Amino acid sequence: MMDPIIKTFKTQIKLEVHEVAYFFGTMNADEMAKFFNMVSAIYEFEKASLPLQLQAVTESPELNGKGRYVMSVIGDYSSAIEGE
Repeated sequence: MMDPIIKTFKTQIKLEVHEVAYFFGTMNADEMAKFFNMVSAIYEFEKASLPLQLQAVTESPELNGKGRYVMSVIGDYSSAIEGE
């Protein structure tokens, strides 16, 4: 019997917005904490870019009232533990 042939492939997958939202919405508390820590690490090299991105989101015609509510709830909870 021949040994199996094993090949490794590289691929890129672009997640759709609804897929990212689904994954975010189904995370448990520890996963969400790690998610926000990772966002912080990504934006750490450019401190101004995250606030600018969030401002752009609030001005986007794509953001509806429900999306704005989610952003405000996240903002309310994030400010509860300032100074860390």
